[in-house]
Amino acid sequence: MAGAITVTGLKSFKNQSGDLTLVSPDSTDRPVNYWWVPRWWWKGANTIYEGCVRLNNSDNNDQIYIACSENNPHLKVEWNGSAYTFDGDNKRKYVTRIFVTTDSALKVGKDYEVPLRGEIVRRSSLAFLEYTTASVSSFRIRTLVTPNYDVDWGDGSTESGITAVNKDHTYSTAGVYTIKITPAAGSTFRPEHYGSTDHGTNLTKVEGTGGSQLGTDLTKWLRETTSLTSMGSVDTSSVANFQATWRGCSGLTSFPALNFSSATNFNSAWLSCSSLTSYPANVFDTTGTLVSTAFSITFLGCALTAQSIENILTSLDTNGSSNITLGIDQGTNAAKTTWSTAANTAYTNLINKGWTISYNS
Repeated sequence: MAGAITVTGLKSFKNQSGDLTLVSPDSTDRPVNYWWVPRWWWKGANTIYEGCVRLNNSDNNDQIYIACSENNPHLKVEWNGSAYTFDGDNKRKYVTRIFVTTDSALKVGKDYEVPLRGEIVRRSSLAFLEYTTASVSSFRIRTLVTPNYDVDWGDGSTESGITAVNKDHTYSTAGVYTIKITPAAGSTFRPEHYGSTDHGTNLTKVEGTGGSQLGTDLTKWLRETTSLTSMGSVDTSSVANFQATWRGCSGLTSFPALNFSSATNFNSAWLSCSSLTSYPANVFDTTGTLVSTAFSITFLGCALTAQSIENILTSLDTNGSSNITLGIDQGTNAAKTTWSTAANTAYTNLINKGWTISYNS
């Protein structure tokens, strides 16, 4: 099957054929000249609406939303039975974004950014949180406070408005799945994988957009998830407490540069991450007001290289906090005799600020 259509306005088109049709907004509850839908790329707590043209694809039931900046957009859309071509006539105008979805809530789909000139680019649209599983036959999403969220379980099934602190899902076939979690606007999703069913062995990767809906406390979130091998980028800028958050994640070998600008406590955050060798620079330059035990046993039992220890110490020196306890000893953390000049200088500066630091000699 195939089809084509050229959008020439909010309610007008030409050269229509096959599976693609323009759907008039006149049949909606509030008839206007355009489809008024939540802005799918907006990640804030409030909801922002966007005026769109809507197309339907009868071949696969796709809905195509075309966000417009003016009342007279122009966009040619073609479907060859397996893929779309946008702007095949090179005459597009007043189009800013395109979303292809079968999800009526517009939570999951293919998001295309339309620049003024140049190629239309599909964006990698991460969910609020995405869990990549090991090979599993079931999975539990666990939270510490009553949630309100939607989930795509990765096997074609979705659920909305979940308010249970423990939510289980059984897969018809065991395998690796990507689970996408999207909290309701204005709600807090406080994840707690530690203590979940098979929590230590069923999760290999975590990433997502994160943000303020994570709340302020991620204590023990991924503690002892030994199967976790990849911690992706997540916006943690609202979080103050990271106590034991990644404790015992022995499969991690490196860590990303997360935003710790509100953080006050990292006590035991990476304790016993026995394979963690690589840690980025500058991540502690700016934090919240650190408690005196903020870094107590934080990196105890890791495998940090001398460069990683330099990155940590110089960042803490830049931070400017005083009278803090720091643990970077035990495990196979690089011995002080192997530290760089920069690391030793930062160490001395911290000691002069009242820090107490334990290390491998």
